Amino acid sequence: MRLTYGALMQAILSRKSVRRYRSEAIDASSRQALLEVDGLRRLNIAQCRAEYIESPESLDHVFTGIIGSYGKIRGARAALCLITPSHEKNLGQMEAGYLGEQYVLRAAALGLGTCWVGGTFDYKKLMGHCSIGPEEKVIAIIALGWPAEDKDNLRHMLHSMVRHKEMPAIASKNLLGGPPWLTTAIHAAGRAPSAINLQPWFFSGTPERVELKASRNGAFTSIDLGIAMLHFEAVILAYGHSGKWEFDKGIPNISVQPTEVPQEQRTNFVDM
Repeated sequence: MRLTYGALMQAILSRKSVRRYRSEAIDASSRQALLEVDGLRRLNIAQCRAEYIESPESLDHVFTGIIGSYGKIRGARAALCLITPSHEKNLGQMEAGYLGEQYVLRAAALGLGTCWVGGTFDYKKLMGHCSIGPEEKVIAIIALGWPAEDKDNLRHMLHSMVRHKEMPAIASKNLLGGPPWLTTAIHAAGRAPSAINLQPWFFSGTPERVELKASRNGAFTSIDLGIAMLHFEAVILAYGHSGKWEFDKGIPNISVQPTEVPQEQRTNFVDM
């Protein structure tokens, strides 16, 4: 799916976790655009596949747990399962976060709601909808559907209290003083979803070679890092620059090659 720079930034800024969904199914056209294989990017550090599931009724019986401070997911009839080999651990999580967030941004651009779900789902009931091999496991699920109006005032109040970290808390001064494309990429990473909004990442290095490290360790930290990496890289690509995440002793880093084409002559888009 090809997103212009404007559409990409709009998806990043407008995306929010949705916990209430309308009952209508995702139409065939939207589903095809969402699940298109062409354009999807990979870190290629672990095997990971995404499986789309859909039910005639809601998947409330699968989404059994409370998500963050906002309650349970209700009404979603579709979801995306991120699946890795059973032996994969942190690298599998990171690959899943990077891959899954591409679907999340696609969904946002299509007007669909999403919500990342880690451990708060019923694995046995999920197996009735998802084809998992004996050597595979579900890393996470992304709830999908058309957002419903949420009339829960308490949930609205709790949601309004959630704050993203300030930029100095997620990136070094050296990077924050860098060129506009770099500060925009850091800002986009700061808008990435994370488990209970902990944003467990920190960007450092130089504008030519940016490193990403975990600022804390948790059960879903590697998924969160993969999501932040996708946001950061997508903005770089949308600016017309080139760069791809690599790993040095397990630490993700990306070397960015700014384009020589003047801004006014660029066609800014990103395939994902």
